[in-house]
Amino acid sequence: MTAPALRLKCLGGGAVSDGMARDFRRIQELPKPARDRLWQALSAVLTEPVPPTADLAINEFCSAYGVTRAQLAPPLQAARFLLRACAAMNLSGQDFAADAATLTDGDTEIPAILLAGYEVAKDLLRKELKVATLRDHGRLFTGVDWRVDLLTSSSRGASIREPVATLTLKYLEGNEEKRLTLQLQPEGVLELKRVCEQLLE
Repeated sequence: MTAPALRLKCLGGGAVSDGMARDFRRIQELPKPARDRLWQALSAVLTEPVPPTADLAINEFCSAYGVTRAQLAPPLQAARFLLRACAAMNLSGQDFAADAATLTDGDTEIPAILLAGYEVAKDLLRKELKVATLRDHGRLFTGVDWRVDLLTSSSRGASIREPVATLTLKYLEGNEEKRLTLQLQPEGVLELKRVCEQLLE
């Protein structure tokens, strides 16, 4: 007789795949020190894309807690999936723990371990989600560099003596980092200041 499908709140009540559920339960097979410190590994791979530093962090985790990458990879990927799905749905810690318990046949140890870091991870992932949503629909401002120069003369004339602000706006377009440099005269700086003050009201 086929076992009933496991349904998760993070999937809107949808059924989780057998493979994901099986991989998640493999957390229980990790040595206790590795289970207790699982967040050390999870924090290294939580974001998307996974940072280049993750590989070294995972190697150090495996060495410290006596597991192989082959043992760690499936449950780590499953835990990452659950965390990211719950954060995307903005689930409470209680609902996250309920989904983790569903995947571990009512176990309390694994949900408690994961719940300890859930709220911090959720905040991080929600910020990532918001940035990704904005990037999906256009250019996203990420920062600004500036300097002030004194324009004294040029091929067009002498004794100009005009302060000029140079702003380099940094932004993301898709996954590409780009820059746009503008020069502002004093009246342009005042106009920019006025607009920013209105935006902040």
